Amino acid sequence: MPLKGPVAMAGGRQGIWVADDDSRSVALFDPDSARMASQVSLRDTPVTVAATAEFVGVALRAGDVSCFDAESGKELWQRSASSGDVQLKASRDRLWAWDRRASAFIAWDRAGTASRIEAEGVTAFAPDGDGIYWLSRTGIIGYRQRTRDKTVTMELPEDVTRVGAMAVCANALWLSVEGALVLVSQHPLEARATLRAPEGPVPHLICFEGRLFGGSYGVFALEPAADAEARVLLARLQTPLRALAVSGTRLWALETGGSVVHIVGIP
Repeated sequence: MPLKGPVAMAGGRQGIWVADDDSRSVALFDPDSARMASQVSLRDTPVTVAATAEFVGVALRAGDVSCFDAESGKELWQRSASSGDVQLKASRDRLWAWDRRASAFIAWDRAGTASRIEAEGVTAFAPDGDGIYWLSRTGIIGYRQRTRDKTVTMELPEDVTRVGAMAVCANALWLSVEGALVLVSQHPLEARATLRAPEGPVPHLICFEGRLFGGSYGVFALEPAADAEARVLLARLQTPLRALAVSGTRLWALETGGSVVHIVGIP
């Protein structure tokens, strides 16, 4: 990879977006050839990146979130979160930021209009259309729609002691746990099944076209409609994963050691 300090990635319709702290930029790469298609300069060092179908958001070290049009690279807006401790994810048409110090989720649309949802002690979260799922330190899963005041909750199953990342995929919420993935139905919020995984709990879990991809020291995949357990895509890596992203028929896995990216074809 031509970037010297990649820190985060996100898959989009246009390709793979990579945030780079060395150049203070976010770059778009063709997922097949790994050629850089465009690069956008940032005002501050990027921390993470997330992509919707039409726009891309980058969380900056100072706490701001910058939004760009995915096609032209033109900046649409920049907003300030309450602190520099921000995690960023995307749903189909919104950016969702978890501001740890402010104990709140902030959702922005393309126009920069914000919605706010208060939450305490969040350890993982997953956007879903117009709502957000999260896990608290007390072992409670919560869900709330952006436009409603009611929060739906459930307790973790008794046999689950550690949870990593979570993601919404194939009309269900998925949790990465010890050596497995737990399927939680959305309506009602209820644990329904546990499927074996090569590793877990893992810090990375993403959904692309109804398929789950995750990992920590390797990469696994699960097609919920067909698989009884997750299968290995990449065996043990030299360093832990820093980020995962999928676009088209390619999965990109970024290691924490330097600028090493593994590109894997997916059916």
